[in-house]
Formats: sequence, C-alpha cells, structure tokens
Amino acid sequence: MVGVQEVDPFRADDGTTVQGHGLSLQLCDFAPRTCFTNVAQNTQSMTVVRITCTQLSSFLHDAETRDEIKRAQQGAQIGLPPNCRKRRRETAPPEALSPRKEAKFAKCEAEERARSEAQDTSWR
Repeated sequence: MVGVQEVDPFRADDGTTVQGHGLSLQLCDFAPRTCFTNVAQNTQSMTVVRITCTQLSSFLHDAETRDEIKRAQQGAQIGLPPNCRKRRRETAPPEALSPRKEAKFAKCEAEERARSEAQDTSWR
C-alpha cells in the first residue's frame, strides 16, 4: 500500500501557478511491487517521474477547458419525473420499393441466376 503525503497546492484559488516542489513518483507507485520482481531494487528507487507545479497547473487547466466544452456541447438535459416511463417506439413498416428499384433488383437477380447456372456443370 502506498502512503499518502500531504503537499503544498500547485495552483491558487485564482488559477495562478504556485511555486513549489511539484510531484515526484517512483516506478513502484505505478504498479504493485510483484510486477517489479525482476527489476533491481536500486533501479526502482532511482527511476523517478517528476512533474512540476507549472505542468500540473497546465494539465488541470486543459482538463477544465475540455470539460467546459463538453458540457456546453451537451445542451440542456431534461429529466423525467420519477414515476414516468418511456414508451417503446412502434416498429415502422418496411419501406416499399419503387418500381424502378424493383426492376433493377429483378434484373440483377436474373443476371446472377444465369451466371450461377452457367458455372454449375451439373445443371446442364
């Protein structure tokens, strides 16, 4: 289990970046220790990912901007009352083919039938 360490904030309430140490993560913070059985102990402790306060602030700003855009594109969502259920849509009748399309399909079927009969030697 990884311990939680309290750190200084990386962004002020007004959105400006606060200077600080940032975030340092070791390789073992990304997966259980059983995944690192073949990795030397000194390699585990030396492999560190560092993220500065400026980078963290930038990541958070980008995420908030994307979230605002997504929420703006969703539009208004109106919820149903608790006891209301949606009706199942009635199935639409199959669309009738126009005479032109019907003739085209009949011609294609006849051509295919003639082609398959010509290729089938047992039919002759």
